[in-house]
Amino acid sequence: RPHDATTADQWQQPMLRILEDRCWLTDRHDTMTTPATVRTATELVSRQAELQQLLDTAPADQRQFIDRITNSALEPTQMHEYLSSATSAQNGRRNWIITNWPHIVELEQITQLLAAQPAIQHRPQIEPEPVRSMLEQLRHYAPDAAAREERTLAELARQAIDGDPVRRLDRRLNELRQLSYRATSPTEHEALQAELAASSAELLRARRDQAFEQALNRYATNPMDEACTTRITTLAHDTLTNQPGWVIDHIRHLHDQQQLATADTAELATQIIAAAAHLDTHGQLPPAWPAPPTAAVDIAQSGIQVG
Repeated sequence: RPHDATTADQWQQPMLRILEDRCWLTDRHDTMTTPATVRTATELVSRQAELQQLLDTAPADQRQFIDRITNSALEPTQMHEYLSSATSAQNGRRNWIITNWPHIVELEQITQLLAAQPAIQHRPQIEPEPVRSMLEQLRHYAPDAAAREERTLAELARQAIDGDPVRRLDRRLNELRQLSYRATSPTEHEALQAELAASSAELLRARRDQAFEQALNRYATNPMDEACTTRITTLAHDTLTNQPGWVIDHIRHLHDQQQLATADTAELATQIIAAAAHLDTHGQLPPAWPAPPTAAVDIAQSGIQVG
């Protein structure tokens, strides 16, 4: 550690950063990969309808060509000839083909994938009358969402910590204490002790300032709390109105377990809103959520060759 105070501060931060990086590299065993999202057959049908509606805007003299591509009725050589002819046409037709080519390819692949699926999977599941009735009743419990908050509860929590000096410094002190167990050299311990002392002093000042502000603003509204309340209202409205798959699965689960007839609709709506808030905060439904997860349809990805 340098003797000069300014240089010592400059030395301290790289020492801590090197220690943090060393600990991260030590604990990191493999590379986390995000599994690819696979559309269900019902979602493929819905997307196919969207793309078909888009491609219906194609120039009239190109629609037969597009239909043959999307139904895999062209050999690579023929496709190349058709594509060359289309792109050499006048500007309007050429621009349309170039702009929408990814959608044409996607529709062709979706058509192939659906052709390989059992026909029954192409239709949404028809729910029993008690399930449909409960879903309709739940829509009446959706609150008005005139004021919307699009940030997730997880994002709001991170911003609350970053914007609260006491919570931010408290988290930093906890990280430094954890690092102290991993430090091995005298210089690392020295850097940690100096940083701990500085952060502790800063935390005391921040707590004193925060207590003073809270005493002055005791009756003032907290913007972050208001944002969280608005976000929960937004979630409640969207979840009870649009009813994602996990909500329908839950109601169907209660029906299959002979529990739906005795369920209180208001309490059920409250449970669903709480589950939506948990999903928005943690990225997954609560562990005790009774309905089983929907099984994903494993679909092999197809490709297309252009000669």
